[in-house]
Amino acid sequence: MNLSFCKEERLCGKILFDNLLKDNKNFVRYPIRVLYRISQNKSNFPARIGISVGKKRFKHAVDRNFLKRQIRESYRLNKPDFFEHLPESLTIDVLFIYLDHHMLPYSTINKAVKTSLENIIINLKSQGK
Repeated sequence: MNLSFCKEERLCGKILFDNLLKDNKNFVRYPIRVLYRISQNKSNFPARIGISVGKKRFKHAVDRNFLKRQIRESYRLNKPDFFEHLPESLTIDVLFIYLDHHMLPYSTINKAVKTSLENIIINLKSQGK
């Protein structure tokens, strides 16, 4: 599996974000809140993600971008296991929202992203998707 993270894997567009925010399933794996939904829009990838770090929590863009890079890298490294367990016919939209007011170490963020992806798989299997 290719471990790159290309544009087609990104959640882009106001309509997709609005649909995700209004019709979502969510949970928290501190320091990340995860919103996800099964998408009707088919994609070449089984999942598309978006990442949000609040401007009120981190005033400097450098800090927000650093946290987004950490979350993106953690997702990129954990996505082969995630894709392996997803049903082939589904496309899932996922939004990661960073909640903490402090910059936590990468190991904490990686653990939160990994358990979040596992939780999405468990929730999908329990729904029978």
